[in-house]
Amino acid sequence: MKNIFRQLHFLIPVLSLLLLFTINDYFSVLNLEPQSTHFWRQSDSYSISLNYYHDGMNFFKPELHNQHADNLESGYATSENPILYYSVAGLYYIFGPKHLVFRIFWLILFFIGISYFYKTLYYLSRNILLSTFLCILFSFSPLLMFYSSAFIPDIPALMFTLIGWHLFIKLSHQKQSGRLLFYSILFFTLSTLLKSPSFMSLIIIGALWILEISGFKLNKEKENIFPSIKRVIPIFLGSLAIIFAWYGYATYYDRIHETVYFSMRTYSIINYEAISLMSPHEVFRHVVSNWIPHIFSEFTFYYLGLVLLMSIVFIRKASKILLLSLAILILGISMYFILWFGAFIDHDYYFIVTMILPAIILFINADLYRKLKLRGLTKVFYFTVLLLLVLLSTFYSIRKYNHRKYGYWNRETDMYYGIKEVKGILNQVGIENDDLIISIPDRTPNFTLSTLDLAGWTDFNSRCTNSEGIHSLIDKGASFLFIFDYEYTLSQRPFLSEFLTKPVAELFNTRIFRIDEKEVNQSYFYQYDTISSYNLKNKKIIGESLFSISPSFTSDTNNYRRNHLTSSAEALKTSFYDLHEGDFVLMNGLVTNVGEDISMIMKNNSKTFYIDMPLIKNSDSVNFSKSFVYQDKWNIDTLYFYLNNPTENQFNVEELQIHILRHKGTK
Repeated sequence: MKNIFRQLHFLIPVLSLLLLFTINDYFSVLNLEPQSTHFWRQSDSYSISLNYYHDGMNFFKPELHNQHADNLESGYATSENPILYYSVAGLYYIFGPKHLVFRIFWLILFFIGISYFYKTLYYLSRNILLSTFLCILFSFSPLLMFYSSAFIPDIPALMFTLIGWHLFIKLSHQKQSGRLLFYSILFFTLSTLLKSPSFMSLIIIGALWILEISGFKLNKEKENIFPSIKRVIPIFLGSLAIIFAWYGYATYYDRIHETVYFSMRTYSIINYEAISLMSPHEVFRHVVSNWIPHIFSEFTFYYLGLVLLMSIVFIRKASKILLLSLAILILGISMYFILWFGAFIDHDYYFIVTMILPAIILFINADLYRKLKLRGLTKVFYFTVLLLLVLLSTFYSIRKYNHRKYGYWNRETDMYYGIKEVKGILNQVGIENDDLIISIPDRTPNFTLSTLDLAGWTDFNSRCTNSEGIHSLIDKGASFLFIFDYEYTLSQRPFLSEFLTKPVAELFNTRIFRIDEKEVNQSYFYQYDTISSYNLKNKKIIGESLFSISPSFTSDTNNYRRNHLTSSAEALKTSFYDLHEGDFVLMNGLVTNVGEDISMIMKNNSKTFYIDMPLIKNSDSVNFSKSFVYQDKWNIDTLYFYLNNPTENQFNVEELQIHILRHKGTK
């Protein structure tokens, strides 16, 4: 029994994480389409895997649903190596093309990587409890927790990097093992193919090898850890050849298909201000206030800083290899921030590749623990503090994760409520897999297209904002027009009315229309009962404070700041009770004497949920129509409606109507 435990104790942190994930209802997302922060990039990954599955599994022809390439006539594009997308596509042949399959595959890779991270900690410390605590502290990072099943390749890249470091650290102790070096470089190569900045680990290993052959001793025993030069050089050259071959092919592939969608260039701080409306200082402030808190809690950052301090105090005991690796890595990450500076304003997942830095700090922690040989009360005190840190960090991570899952970062996808049900009726209304569609509003290239599993175009293609653009896409083969958030979209794009003559389907707040020359043979329409209504006429409104939310966020559409949100709280507040999943909320109205853009706000009484809808004025009046579908996940007893006025000037509400509709069948 004892021997079995020694063989399988690496499962302890995995089982602990599974328990924590279960308690936090993490697994409820596994069957969901891309969610929350950067669902744009998540959708790209899912799209590539689906196209492999549908189009014959040609590894060297990755493709997206969005027809952005070859003069808007194909979806061919690539950047990172698609080996994992290709693997997921293979699984689709067994389990079917589902989000669940993709997410579970990603989650398995995550747990494999974390188990190797634990093995490294245990290899260095020889203490199960310490290794478990440090492993949970690292892997329950809000950033890693959210993206662990979220489609993007950064998580598998980090996991392969952790496996590579496990093998290299074993090499540094077993010495001159060509087999360990080969597999270590192999995993570093895989991680670099998935995410090019992962190349930093290869640079570190190469730098350590150069130091050793130059006469620098990397360990106290003053023995070489690398095998002979004739064995090392072919391994490194093979790795570099594979990496440069792939990225060379990716550049060629994108060039011949006339696409720059997957930009394989840097966003250097040197020329960033020239191409952006934000200064480097503003980007830095945004990163510190928004992204850094989702890496670790403050307590964890303090602990990591304390470990660094202890490594300096006990520098004679600390591992030379780990300290040198840490020093080189800090330089590499600094260069990474300089070269990709501009990407950090919108891409929090760019921090995932840098998570190897706290990993190595924790390796130093484990190594020092074994060498310092804590005893008695000192040991009890240390583990008590560490336990408290793990508990505090776990609760912190759960709160941050739920913020991503239920907070305003996940509000944008609410307009696509029922999109999987929409996909389920496509065959019923005669929409085939090879039909091309226009899907609006969707600022992303592939979210709605990949979820519907139909190729076509979205707002990303810049052809959907006027009649001429729609006609040009019809000429390229578009057969159907999908309109989500129908009432509001139509109020903002009245030119669409000429394309609405052949309705095909109505489901929740989604409408489908045929826009080619063929006639509609089959249709599908939801029927609703009005269960509640509210009418308001001729009210004069002066803005007054409602609530404040931090951090400050500026909408791209109307320069509207949430932390300066004011509303006609008393005059227009109304509420509805007994809302059910799928209830359809429809609002329309006319507001005059408007000084600037206003918004409709829906929120609950605890202020933990809200939706804002910018109402863009055309003159001194706003005639608006807006709808949404209520979801039980919002967990609200009462839903309040406000009309937001961002100034202290009076405006007039000529009319406001709110109707709650409930599905009663189809026709």
